[in-house]
Amino acid sequence: MNELQKIQKDILNQVVEKIDSQKIYTWIHNDEFLVCDFLLQDYFIAVVYGMKSNNFSLTIRNKSKIGRPSVFDELISYIQNKFTDYNYVEKERLLQFNYKYQSVKNLVNLYSNLVIEFYNYFAQYAKLTPIFNSDDMMQSKEEFELILANKELQYIGIYNQTGQFFLAYAKNNGQSDIVYALQKKGFIAVEHKVGVTVFRRMNKDNYGELLAYFPKSFSELNNVLYTVEKPKNPENNNNLIILFSYSNKSNENLVDRYYIHSHPFLAMTAPKNTYIVRICDLGDSFGSHGLNTQFDSNIEANIQNFIKNIADLYNISKENILIMGASSGGTGALYHGLKGGYKTLAIDPFLGNMDYYNGRDPLYLKTLEPSIQDVFTKLPLELFNSMVSSNENFESVIITSVNSQFYKEIIKFKKAYAQSSLVVYNTDKITKHPDVAKVTASLCYEFINDLLADKKVGNQFLQADYEDTSHLIIDNTYIELKDIYQKNNKLFIDGIAFIENCNASENSDISYNLIFKSANNTITKRLAKSHKPSITAQFATNYNTCYDKCWFTTFGYKGLDLADIPEGEYELFLSIECNGIKKIQKLRTTENVTINRQFHTSTDTVNKILYLDKIIVAENVSNINNPYDR
Repeated sequence: MNELQKIQKDILNQVVEKIDSQKIYTWIHNDEFLVCDFLLQDYFIAVVYGMKSNNFSLTIRNKSKIGRPSVFDELISYIQNKFTDYNYVEKERLLQFNYKYQSVKNLVNLYSNLVIEFYNYFAQYAKLTPIFNSDDMMQSKEEFELILANKELQYIGIYNQTGQFFLAYAKNNGQSDIVYALQKKGFIAVEHKVGVTVFRRMNKDNYGELLAYFPKSFSELNNVLYTVEKPKNPENNNNLIILFSYSNKSNENLVDRYYIHSHPFLAMTAPKNTYIVRICDLGDSFGSHGLNTQFDSNIEANIQNFIKNIADLYNISKENILIMGASSGGTGALYHGLKGGYKTLAIDPFLGNMDYYNGRDPLYLKTLEPSIQDVFTKLPLELFNSMVSSNENFESVIITSVNSQFYKEIIKFKKAYAQSSLVVYNTDKITKHPDVAKVTASLCYEFINDLLADKKVGNQFLQADYEDTSHLIIDNTYIELKDIYQKNNKLFIDGIAFIENCNASENSDISYNLIFKSANNTITKRLAKSHKPSITAQFATNYNTCYDKCWFTTFGYKGLDLADIPEGEYELFLSIECNGIKKIQKLRTTENVTINRQFHTSTDTVNKILYLDKIIVAENVSNINNPYDR
């Protein structure tokens, strides 16, 4: 035991008979500072002594999120009046005074007196929160459960030997039972400071009390916290998309644990008359997947009421509502979409396959009531008995991949509930569950628009294995010619072209022109675009980039009229302009595209690229040998 540890022990021995030691947290920082923290519901006030600086510091570490006034200003005035022998320096959220260390006894006496005065002051003017060592709680779990059963206890602090966020520490160190006990009584983590995780008891009748921990853009309705993104062009007959949050493991930030959503740029691709509502998955430690828990058996009913009431609020007809989510968000979306008879898009939902977690429970799902597996085992029969499934106008679509760890459970559910539509999307880019949502993002945008337009998606098996064609990127520009030929004095052309990281989600974002250049003439012909989400799925490297409109072709696929181009030999270039950035390059391909004698080509043998250099324009050109004859 070093000197600081001995001093700390002596201080505790001196104060333990006069205060409740469970309401202070003493620790040593950097082998230099003696620290005693007091927790007042959700904010900390500390007494710190620096052995090298010979300074005492009284500080408030964080502001209360629940709007309670801090007692810190009154406290420092009280301390200055109580201990008059020192020269004090006041700074923002800090009071300091010099104390030169002379002996252990003197330091212990002064520090102990400060701790006792703090404690007594808080006992009179504020409410101290108990702080527990998690190792001690594991040794006396029954005692801990009795403490939690006291309904007057609204906050509790828990620390561990590493100072790590407790929800992360517990699952890796055999202390999940403490978390389960907290969840059963409705405690959720709202703060983590100086190695202490602060838990607050939820009021199951008023989740709106938790809005203090969320940004001002959040609202509450039917015990559901949510945000809304309103349409820029509302109409009389608007759409509504409700997104369920997916789980974010071990994040200290409360908002990030209960409000993480796929498709952050959904408004860019959804119909312009669409309200987008994103809901918090408030339940247990990392969300309840929109399902009931042992603490709150009304979560499912609250969400169903929320969907109905938010639709009424914005005057949305039921046939214009889409419920969607990915992963654990897909779990909630699938359940509530089917239960309420809404159009649904669930992206690789978790249906209770705990083998995915290798026998562990990192999201602390054991306090769901009933289990996720039981919910989805019973759901098909419940739907049959309620006749919700008889409404063919509300399609429920599930997207998965054979490489997802959730695939078998999803297939099992599909067999039990054949009315759902299943899209299996396979590509080398999907090797595990988390890949599914990322790789299928653009495909989802296409399905969203289809579902809202009452177009059936149906069962689909999609194979999308792509070769590496990154060598076709020149000066940040990708061009791959897919088809080109002349027929009846018209030029037919199709291909992919985009500028790296230049977003092309709207037709107005990108334009294509084909340039014919000879010694005497330069003629430009406009090309059309086609909507191909598979381009984004293949090439986009992040959620921010969309290449959906990056397929160039001719208007109506009817070809370019060459009648106004004088006969002769022309160099051929593709002009791409995307959001103000313009590139002009030669057409190129690695495909086995048939090129007839009206085109001159050159080959990059190293990269196996075929360049289309020139075109011969002549009357009555007929590509009678073209295998793509249309």
